[in-house]
Amino acid sequence: MLMTESSIAKAKMLNPINKPQHVPRPRLMNVLTDAVQGKMTGICAPPGYGKTTLIAEWIAATDKPCCTLTLDSIDNDESRFWRYMAHCSARALNPPAHEAVNALIQSMSSVSIFTFIDALLNELYQIEEETILILDDFHLIYNENLHEQLMYFIDYLPEKLHLIIASRSALPFSTLKWRLKAEAIELEAEKLMFTTEEALRFFENSIDPPPSIEQTEQLLVRTEGWITGLQLAMLSLQAGHSFSQLLPSFTGDHRHVADYLFHEVLTKLQENTRSFLMQTSILSRMDATLCNELLGREDSAAMLNTIKQLNLFLLPLDEQNHSYRYHKLFGEYMSAELKRENLPRWLELHQKAVNCLSARGQLPEAIEHAAAAGNFPQLEQMLEQQVYISLQEGELALLLRWFDYFPEAYTVSPELAIIHVFILLLKDQTVKAETIVQQVEAALPSIQPQERNREIQSGLLFVRSNLVFKSGEFEKWVAFSDFFLDRILPKNALFYNFNYNQSELFVRRTSMGMKGVLSSHTEQIAKLFTGVLQSHGWEHSLINLYVKQSLAEGYYEWNRLSDSVEILNETAAAITERKVPGLLVPHLLCKALRHAATSDYTLAHHYAEEAFVHVRELADANWQNQIRAFRLRLLLREGRISEAKLEGELLPVGSKDKPVFNREYVFLSYIRLLGKQRKQKDALQLLAHMKPLAQREGMLSSIMEIAMLQALLEHQQGHTELSFRSLQEALAVGESFQYIRSFVDEGEAMHDLLSLYLTRENQLGSSVDNDKSQYVKKLLAAFPVLHQDAPAKNPKALPEPLNQSELELLRQLRRGASNRQIAQALTLSEGTVKVYLSRLYNKLQVTSRTQALLIAQEMKLLQQ
Repeated sequence: MLMTESSIAKAKMLNPINKPQHVPRPRLMNVLTDAVQGKMTGICAPPGYGKTTLIAEWIAATDKPCCTLTLDSIDNDESRFWRYMAHCSARALNPPAHEAVNALIQSMSSVSIFTFIDALLNELYQIEEETILILDDFHLIYNENLHEQLMYFIDYLPEKLHLIIASRSALPFSTLKWRLKAEAIELEAEKLMFTTEEALRFFENSIDPPPSIEQTEQLLVRTEGWITGLQLAMLSLQAGHSFSQLLPSFTGDHRHVADYLFHEVLTKLQENTRSFLMQTSILSRMDATLCNELLGREDSAAMLNTIKQLNLFLLPLDEQNHSYRYHKLFGEYMSAELKRENLPRWLELHQKAVNCLSARGQLPEAIEHAAAAGNFPQLEQMLEQQVYISLQEGELALLLRWFDYFPEAYTVSPELAIIHVFILLLKDQTVKAETIVQQVEAALPSIQPQERNREIQSGLLFVRSNLVFKSGEFEKWVAFSDFFLDRILPKNALFYNFNYNQSELFVRRTSMGMKGVLSSHTEQIAKLFTGVLQSHGWEHSLINLYVKQSLAEGYYEWNRLSDSVEILNETAAAITERKVPGLLVPHLLCKALRHAATSDYTLAHHYAEEAFVHVRELADANWQNQIRAFRLRLLLREGRISEAKLEGELLPVGSKDKPVFNREYVFLSYIRLLGKQRKQKDALQLLAHMKPLAQREGMLSSIMEIAMLQALLEHQQGHTELSFRSLQEALAVGESFQYIRSFVDEGEAMHDLLSLYLTRENQLGSSVDNDKSQYVKKLLAAFPVLHQDAPAKNPKALPEPLNQSELELLRQLRRGASNRQIAQALTLSEGTVKVYLSRLYNKLQVTSRTQALLIAQEMKLLQQ
């Protein structure tokens, strides 16, 4: 289950409501209006300085769309934070782009946060009118990774998007680089203080008779323009205190004054109102129904209305006045007072909140109250219900926070402990994971009944496997699996039916597929693991099918085509029946690749079309575009350039776009089309942007593919040295994992480049080590016999011998010189070089540099 618009807390994304009796502050409104021309505005001041009220006033006055996200401490989870950011900012987009953001959110768990931010920014560049994105209560975000990520987000913010950040404390990152460019301003407490004029207007609207100018100025001096202090003073005056009685109470810091005055305010209230305020203060958000359920009363709507009329720090969250929250300083004070005065009641109310919120399906909020109430058995029960949802949404930090709520003396169930280990492994916290695994293993002998014991063993097998992959101790896993081989009966749907692929065209591009890693060890573990599952009837589980599909794709890469076909045939019925796009699409396209490898393009296109029909029924644009990109590659391999161009026009990418990782496969397909259209410069610029993204993700297959394309494109332009440099990068990755098909599927151009590279390196004195030389020879041997556009059969003797100028041209070509460099070396014009090259090609009976050098090598022309 993914976090969609219907499942998120929409109250977090409501714009603050402007109060009817607010004091207009045109001087600050002008500052905010001017600031919109830059990237961001920071509004940073202690509680009670009117930050949210100012934002509400500005939203009511501006004609620009505004999207507000009110933050909570649980938003320190990076996935949760950026998922809410995406949902919130997407509201400024047109429907198609909004849908694209929703698709992006679904792929979030398969990419890094920075890659997700790149992709989100790419979509936000489609915002058509100036839009304001507001983050309120940012002081609750203490995760330093989020601070760094938000800085990155601001750096690349689209021109039509402006960010406002409201925080009780100073921003946890420097804004100097933006302020120096006049792209950011910060409104601090000093600027937010009420002026005398604003304070007079405030009291005129609230008290009859209002304080004099002199008295108002005295209050401003004592409160330092602190708006909440003035509001508390007003409440005291309304309660009957004289100005002379009130003024001495303003001593000490703001918190001291607040504590004193809140106490004064609360003691003057009717007991019914005071009790209602105190008891509902434990809620972060409330409505009349929730208050009635919490307190066992029926008049909460009237009470909330009374509190609102008394201006007692109650903030409406919607225009219909259905939802509210207390000013956080006020709410914190009241909750602390209740806890101090009546701890049993405070605990009881938190427990009631657990029951009310869990009944509403608001488990994250209920979990927080269960932790406060100290009800750890119920916390455990709710965590078991919520963990799968939060896992699917990638909220790993939040899940770990909830696990940390359990005291050391409390032992969760072995099943939940194994899930805890699973999350720790996803966060690379292997030491703590190992400790918990050992605790569960120690408890195994005492766990009954036997069926439950075996289920726990199945979970242990899974997390132990992951621990081994993290540590690389493959022999340890083999010994472990032998021990459990005949003892497990896996039934844990969370692990064995977890959907590991939400967006990738091939499983080997996911974490499940180890992002391109191939080795005899991974093959051995995969076969042993699937063997254990199948021996116990779990051949149709998602985990088994995913590992099998990854194996099939790996065998294809290794050019073990019959092994790949065997697995594809073995799993076809189960994968077709499950209809999971992340399995079915890779399965069908792997079949298509298999047929394309033998030039059976009719069947290759058939399987690609079958995959497209399946995802078209899902109305999923991401899958559709990726399959279009796959079809484009097939057409290019066939040489059907005009049809490939038509397919490329349907893709949502262009040569001027900024590549993002979640569209990497689409961009790499489009780059191949640009190369065929002789637009090498545009293609190379896109690749230059894509390489750091692939490196950041640790996507080995992508790193190699990008280097291969750079090599081919540079070679097209005659930049042989640059081409060889990129080819060496590709070979370094490919040799480590014995990749074959990635090279072979690039066709004759790659064959010629590899041949030229091997020849040149051998002539230069074996700068290629023997292992690499053998690898290149292995690659060349895997290419099919090439017929089209092949060099003419080498004559035993040239019809006309080469002159010294033509031999020098060949030497320049062997050095990788461009036409311009050749012209400079031989003191010729580029036009003359082109004429001489044409004559040289005619003599050699070839049509390209590569073919010319191959003929020269075979005829040993440069050794004469």
